[in-house]
Amino acid sequence: MPEFIADYFQRSPAFDAVAPYAQRLGWNAWPTPQRYYAGLDALGAPVHFVPDAPAQAYELHIGETAQVPTRHASWHDYFNALVWCRFPRTKLQLNALHRAHWADAGTQRPPVRDGLTLLDESGALVICDDASLLQQVRDMNWPELFATQRARVEQHMRVLVFGHGLLEKFLQPYVGMTAKALLLNAHADVVSLPLDDLCGWADAHVAAKLHSAGGLLSSDLHPLPILGVPGWWEANCDASFYDNTHYFRRQRQRNTP
Repeated sequence: MPEFIADYFQRSPAFDAVAPYAQRLGWNAWPTPQRYYAGLDALGAPVHFVPDAPAQAYELHIGETAQVPTRHASWHDYFNALVWCRFPRTKLQLNALHRAHWADAGTQRPPVRDGLTLLDESGALVICDDASLLQQVRDMNWPELFATQRARVEQHMRVLVFGHGLLEKFLQPYVGMTAKALLLNAHADVVSLPLDDLCGWADAHVAAKLHSAGGLLSSDLHPLPILGVPGWWEANCDASFYDNTHYFRRQRQRNTP
């Protein structure tokens, strides 16, 4: 059984979105399975967390039973549960789209499900009221964005970690970690919202966006070397941190969605 790290959510801004739910659980160690599932259910997600492996495919099982198979003492599944609590509408929409596209490609996994999975596992929501900063993300111009424009990033951009696999990586962060960013252009009043309100806005907005588009492709997401976000890694206070071109790959042009 992996060690439970009681103060993990204080170690990085990556955990800020789910921290209120982690604090409500109040665990200093992995609880008994009975308390674990009762505690997760008490957080108010629109699904129940159950220990049993599904008899059918994972996403189909969730859609038909409103039960999320969740391994006890698994960081990966624990963070998945917390994301269900913080972003319930988006998680429900992801599940609905997985099921809607289940048989689209016959025996081949359809591309839309790959995009949905990338968001679910490795996604970050980049909310910004400055289109030029979002373009820097698309252009992968990291020194300009995170060093030269650092003050503007801190004022005009908010980053929320959505992917539960990415949250798990932040338990032991390392240079090379890359998120799959969904870029959201928002009004300045949105960017300045308190965290709870910002998460609520993001949940509603992303769910509606996915529903309207009927899915998500991998190309709709942008690579984000997430340890470059100001304040998310001690070393990035020094502009030379962004000289690491193995991590901060530069100037690859991408099509604007």
